[in-house]
Amino acid sequence: MGRISHNTDKKLLLSGLTLAQKHGIQGFGIRELCKAADVNLGMFHYYFKNREKFNEEVLKYAYSNFITKMKVDISPENKPRENIRRMALAIHRFAKANRRLISAMAGDILSGEEKTLKFVLENFTHHIKMLSSELAREKRMTDKAKQLSNFSIIALIAIPMAVPHIPLGLLERIGKGEMSANLEQKFQSENEISMRLEIVLDAIFGAEKKKIKTERHKDSGK
Repeated sequence: MGRISHNTDKKLLLSGLTLAQKHGIQGFGIRELCKAADVNLGMFHYYFKNREKFNEEVLKYAYSNFITKMKVDISPENKPRENIRRMALAIHRFAKANRRLISAMAGDILSGEEKTLKFVLENFTHHIKMLSSELAREKRMTDKAKQLSNFSIIALIAIPMAVPHIPLGLLERIGKGEMSANLEQKFQSENEISMRLEIVLDAIFGAEKKKIKTERHKDSGK
């Protein structure tokens, strides 16, 4: 008879992601993880063998959840621009929730850590393919945008959504959470993000035509 599964690996991954979002991917110990997941220490080694493998699986788990939510947010019935807008906001929210993780990974890449860069390129690119697919559906672009490659356009959309969270995550990791919160309130509020995104989308696709409701007033003198 096969061993009954209690989703122990999922419990470890979920607890690991929760801890990593608070403390960074290296900011907690295995015993702390197992206590949070209410799992025996031996089960950690059974499922993940070592800490490096577990860290990779946590990052893949976080990204997989992000892609799943992004797919729910979009629809083939929407105009491409609307799907792109929703995906861009999903990138912002993912980066916000995981900025301590992302800031650590960005630091590794900038310091020349090829293994981290390879991991990102192999596992964190599906959202780029999804954006590219929507761009292929959109025929209306400004003349300047038509001169750019799809990759450049995607960079214009995605980078402003994710990169500002990296220094905020770094500040939190070094104990400057109050400074991070103040900067977020000034520059990274949902309203600020939405407004900046619309400016970028207008530059790429042209300003959307607004439907203006007008009232016809009867001229009693006629």
